[in-house]
Amino acid sequence: QLFQPYDQEVILAELREAQTVNAIKTILRRNSWNLLVVDAALSALIERFGISRGCAAVDFVDFVIERFWVGSAADPDAQVLVAPWLRQCLPKASHSARTSLMSAVTRLLAATLGSQRQG
Repeated sequence: QLFQPYDQEVILAELREAQTVNAIKTILRRNSWNLLVVDAALSALIERFGISRGCAAVDFVDFVIERFWVGSAADPDAQVLVAPWLRQCLPKASHSARTSLMSAVTRLLAATLGSQRQG
């Protein structure tokens, strides 16, 4: 069955009604392929719960790094989308996740600079 715009509205409504940090994180994990939901969920975490609670779980910050920056599914649109949230939450990430993120950023910068020199 294909994803319908109605389905996305249902997910966004579920997100608006979510009352806890864990509920929002669960919605994001279940729908991490949908960047509109990801954006709304990350924004909701900070807006509703502040940085201390919205970034509190190391495993979740690590998940965002792995899924959107380091993993095989990472893409530039997702990287740009989650970067502001990560900027606020990066101190909560594990050392290994921060190291992986810095390696990914370094590769991205090297690729960008390399393409500029060739062009």
